Amino acid sequence: MANIIITPGTNSAFAPDKSFVIPRTDLEGFLLQQITTVVGSLEGDAVHARIGVVDDDPTSAIVKEGDPIDEGAVTFTEHVVQTSKFANLLVISNEQRRQPDGLGEIGNAQVRSVAAIANRQFLQAGTAPKGILSGVAPTALGDNTDALVDALAVIEGAYGNNVQVVAHPTAVAALRKFKTAAGSNMPALDLAADTLLGLPLIKSPAMPAGQVLVIAKNAVYSAISPLTVALSEEYAFNRDGVATRATCRGGWVIADPARLALLSVESTL
Repeated sequence: MANIIITPGTNSAFAPDKSFVIPRTDLEGFLLQQITTVVGSLEGDAVHARIGVVDDDPTSAIVKEGDPIDEGAVTFTEHVVQTSKFANLLVISNEQRRQPDGLGEIGNAQVRSVAAIANRQFLQAGTAPKGILSGVAPTALGDNTDALVDALAVIEGAYGNNVQVVAHPTAVAALRKFKTAAGSNMPALDLAADTLLGLPLIKSPAMPAGQVLVIAKNAVYSAISPLTVALSEEYAFNRDGVATRATCRGGWVIADPARLALLSVESTL
């Protein structure tokens, strides 16, 4: 009988296992950067950004030649933004650090974690600074987009600009199930290009399940510092390792609540 050498009959030195690191592609975008008006970067828990806004323009009128022009006035509002720091820290042995794969993915995991908490706080935080959706009751869409169209009209009527839609994936799934008519299988909406009624559509798990946010960029003012990942060889000196730290600072204030709308859509997921 032939002596066939196969991997089950040899040891790991002759048939070694191979390791692979699968890059994750679920890196969340920073909603503060995507859907708000960023005024700048702040450093420090006690440092504030003070944003002055003209609320009401002076009244203009038709004036006859030679007649005096009435004196007008404007009203001002100051919006104050205070930031919070979002951070995480990992300690990695030098042996692990010197492995050919994986260290970059660990750094990506830290970035994902910072982005995720920043997005959740921005949308849903119940303590100051409260999330922009905190305490807001959504309007039910029903089986059509009429409420969405109405919400867009209100936002544009309040001089909202650069309007975008942010939706939980379950809400996007429910919108995709809208049909052109009862009994039809034809979808009423084409979301393939990540747009909804011509508006940019952002899918975000940080949104409450089944909910859709329509928001103008000038509805919220924010301050956000760059996300940084730093490495220290001194922090874990007694462990023969290194520490990697990811940090970002962000804060926000609603400038005009009429420039955003929250809707809910029933999902079977």
